[in-house]
Amino acid sequence: MKGGNADEMKDESWLQDLAFAAQLNDLNLKLQGKNKLITQLYDDVKCFITKLRLWKSQVSNGNLIHFHTCKELKNCTNTKSALSFTKYNSHMESLSKEFQKRFRDFSYFEQEFALFTAPFTFDVAKADESLQMELLEMQSDSLLRAKYFEGGTPDFFSYLLKRFINFRKFVTRIVAMFGSTYLCEQLYSFMKLIKTSQRTRLIDKHLFSLVKLGNAQKLQPDIPKVVKNKRCQTVGQNTKHV
Repeated sequence: MKGGNADEMKDESWLQDLAFAAQLNDLNLKLQGKNKLITQLYDDVKCFITKLRLWKSQVSNGNLIHFHTCKELKNCTNTKSALSFTKYNSHMESLSKEFQKRFRDFSYFEQEFALFTAPFTFDVAKADESLQMELLEMQSDSLLRAKYFEGGTPDFFSYLLKRFINFRKFVTRIVAMFGSTYLCEQLYSFMKLIKTSQRTRLIDKHLFSLVKLGNAQKLQPDIPKVVKNKRCQTVGQNTKHV
């Protein structure tokens, strides 16, 4: 907006829309970032739908307790007339229906998501038959239970032994689900920063290596392996690495 026209800041209706939109941006911020499991993102979406219902009920009665920006705008001394935000009830109703429609397919996975996030409290009878015996063994294992409450998901699943083969496959399928396009967009942005017009000699092989290195989620050097491949040659009292 630098150097541009800022007449909107004097428009009461525009300020109302901005204050209302600021509240809805909360979900957008929660869905951003890396290392987000699809189960977490779905929980955020379900919570937002529930919030919309509550907000609609409260705003209908003129209650702006959860709309802090709207409340500040309404109490602003520069406002010439009393502002009413009830006009946004229809928007919240439409938004709620749209969210339920767009995320309707996820309702088919709710049981699986519940099993993934809370395996030790999940009703075994509701689990898939291929997982029931392994799930019973897990719930009876006090060591695994302690590891779960210590690290939570998904770190806990790294402690599962190979004998839990079906449950490991189930966990892998859930973890592999992409909840958003964040990582993909991050990859393209990083590649754009690497392959500039000043780096015309950069070949695909080098680009692949740089992108792989720059987007590694967890990268730690294997020191024992590096040291093992080194041969020490003693010359007098000095030690030289070759």
